[in-house]
Amino acid sequence: SGLQLCRRPSTSLWPCITAWHRSHSRGTTNRSESAQIFSVTANAVHLSWLPPAIQNGVITRYMLKQNEVPLFTNLPADTNTTAVVGLMPFAQYAFRLAACTSSGCTDSPVTTVRTSEAAPADLEAPIPTTLDSSRIAIEWQPPKRPNGVVTSYRLLRNSQKFTEVSSTTL
Repeated sequence: SGLQLCRRPSTSLWPCITAWHRSHSRGTTNRSESAQIFSVTANAVHLSWLPPAIQNGVITRYMLKQNEVPLFTNLPADTNTTAVVGLMPFAQYAFRLAACTSSGCTDSPVTTVRTSEAAPADLEAPIPTTLDSSRIAIEWQPPKRPNGVVTSYRLLRNSQKFTEVSSTTL
């Protein structure tokens, strides 16, 4: 996928996009020194790159595709960073960067990244069923948008924690 793990000083690991190659198209770029995904949140990915080492012409713009659909088609040639916002939590995205000269564009390999988890959303109210005068059963549906891996559910009674149920015991 062109994805490697790189260490950023004093932070955790983050993915890097390796160099791309295209050696047969005269006038377009054929090698990028590097491009990196340097920040991933639940709703955004921040990308950074260096110009290709061999440009075979003047870079006029960059293009960024998300899941093979053009997202930014006219990033200025002197730009080396951009943010993609409005993403869904815990979703996988594929990005491809293209460097363009007056003769055409050359794509990098696709790299994939998964956005971070976020709190679940769209959880319906639990449904109580009376079993007898001193017991009730509580049922619930999983959230419509889990935004990650649901590991447990907390049941509150009068706004105080009553119990916690692991999703592995459901």
